[in-house]
Amino acid sequence: MNNLRQSTLGIVILMTCMATYAADCGSLPKQDASEATIKEVEKQWSRAFYTGDTEFLECLYASNFRNVDSKGILTDRAQDIASALKNVGKSWTFNPDKNQTAIFMHLHTAIATFFRGNSEHGYRGSDIYEFDGKRWHAIFSQSTKY
Repeated sequence: MNNLRQSTLGIVILMTCMATYAADCGSLPKQDASEATIKEVEKQWSRAFYTGDTEFLECLYASNFRNVDSKGILTDRAQDIASALKNVGKSWTFNPDKNQTAIFMHLHTAIATFFRGNSEHGYRGSDIYEFDGKRWHAIFSQSTKY
């Protein structure tokens, strides 16, 4: 009987994990290979993380996504998505006066360098994307708090 419960639990966990990574990314807006798209993706990425929109993050992050946070801790895709879960239900507003982004494009790669905050507190960082012909996927992110 114990083996049956363990097997059932294992199947439920597996199905939950599969559902987590089966997000309907087709519902996202069409993207092109432009700087304007990257700027919008940057904005939506912030919104998604700070409101716990893990479905958006699952579509955005490449399977090998890595993040180095402001404390120098390296995390992978699953860890970063799990970290965003703590923000579910929080509100987010975009303030263009506290967000500066520069985009550098090369073939199917884009690098966004950003500054978020004011002269006393904020974050500087870089996000690296790869275009698959349909959507941009984040492959690396790094931020430094000051």
